[in-house]
Amino acid sequence: LPATSVLDFGTNDFTIEIWMYWDASSSFDTILSIGDYNNTAGGFNIYANSQRVTCYRHNGVNDQLIGNTGSGTLLPLQWSQVSFVKSGTNVIVDINGTSSTIATSYSDTLGNSTGQQRIGANFAVGVFAFNGSIGKVTIWDKALSNDESLHNYETQKSRYA
Repeated sequence: LPATSVLDFGTNDFTIEIWMYWDASSSFDTILSIGDYNNTAGGFNIYANSQRVTCYRHNGVNDQLIGNTGSGTLLPLQWSQVSFVKSGTNVIVDINGTSSTIATSYSDTLGNSTGQQRIGANFAVGVFAFNGSIGKVTIWDKALSNDESLHNYETQKSRYA
């Protein structure tokens, strides 16, 4: 996807919801890459990794782990709804309506418009590519509550059964 300032989230609240089918054939499969992760602060990646969701941000020099869900929270070979939620200073990942807070007191900016946004691919094409299918990506400019995320999961899961 082309660079766009719409994904310059800064420190604002937002939600990214992704429906995905992961085959778990490798580790660090990139689900979504936002912004220029390599050279500019704010770019971030969401990965499927060892049956969990792992999120990293680039600070312009180094990778910074935002956090990850517990092991076994992302099951392979089935459709899953993964929501990445930035709410105030909390970073939350919902998987099929089950919420995990992966960071608290988080104040760094997220997103930048200097690079392409990639679905299923890393900023470095061919590295950490997603193995599976991505059915839908939805972005909100607000933090969805766990109830809203669960509602979306319940009303849409039959489409991916």
